[in-house]
Amino acid sequence: MIEWAMNRGLSASNMLLEAVKPGDYETLRYLVLDLGLKDADFYPLSEIHSWREGQSESFDQCLPAINLLVGTLSEDRAKQLPTVLCAALENDLKDVLQFWLDWGVDINGYSTVGLTALHTAIISHCTVDFVEMLLERGADVNRRTVGFAPERYGRSVHGGSNALHLAYSGGRKMRAGVAEALLAGGIDREARNETGSTPIHELATFIGTNGLYPTEIEEAIRILRDCTRDLKDINAVNHEGKTALHCTAGAEGFLEYQKEAAIILIQRGVDPNIKDSSGMTAEGFFRHAHDVSFKDWIELGLCEAVEQALGLDSLAQCRALYTTRSLAKHRHIHVAPKPSPPPNARPVSLGAVGGRITTTLP
Repeated sequence: MIEWAMNRGLSASNMLLEAVKPGDYETLRYLVLDLGLKDADFYPLSEIHSWREGQSESFDQCLPAINLLVGTLSEDRAKQLPTVLCAALENDLKDVLQFWLDWGVDINGYSTVGLTALHTAIISHCTVDFVEMLLERGADVNRRTVGFAPERYGRSVHGGSNALHLAYSGGRKMRAGVAEALLAGGIDREARNETGSTPIHELATFIGTNGLYPTEIEEAIRILRDCTRDLKDINAVNHEGKTALHCTAGAEGFLEYQKEAAIILIQRGVDPNIKDSSGMTAEGFFRHAHDVSFKDWIELGLCEAVEQALGLDSLAQCRALYTTRSLAKHRHIHVAPKPSPPPNARPVSLGAVGGRITTTLP
């Protein structure tokens, strides 16, 4: 009967799974040891949650079958056993994930598509408790993806990406708290993937994406503010010569949020005059997409900052302090003479040096 099924194209993986589901260990032994069938695609092992009849059988009772199937793997295929961790994460099966980790599957090993368990947790949109569990069990927060996985989980995954790249690539956001967990774990905010992009590029692109809820973008802007602190190279460009500022200029995005992200990046030090490989500046992209000028944004953004710092009553008072409105000097506001703040002024959050106020972000 088994030979008949094989001759008619029933896959070895399906036959193994059909034997192991009812706990038919003798048939499984026959398939593996006598017929030489192997779990070539990790399908039966990835389905161990379906082995337990009525979900009551302990995973420990599955160990003989698991050990038998793992024993069929070649040395090279055994290195891809972390595929079973990824399958557990894709299906939100924390007990299965815990079982495989306790069994000894390498938490930092790669699946058949070049992803680790942490990568899969991010792009499968797992909740923060899964991510924290992986980090506590020793997941390498800076492990990179291997190779290019097209249309994986609805998006393309570029090689060399870390978990923070993946969090905002493809127009999907992380679950609440995940970004904080990755940052607390020491993830490299300036890592470059095979496209030359840093996680900041991906985050800026996300903010300029169409079809997002305002709450999603607001969270991304908050993360952008956190991620851009004290970077070694805020002007990093990808292989197309684009800075993160270029990437915020999505033609279909919410302009007000793009404006907020652009001001954050400029105040962090991104040079708006950098040209990409096509010769276009970031402002050129915004002009093309939205017919807007950075100059007005920068003046407004800095005026609002000074108004808050000095306790001024209006933007008109702020603008009256300008002695120059040059875009080339957008990071400084020169005042002459230096005004004394009113008695009820809020604490100055900007660094005051002589007659110049240098804008900084928290």
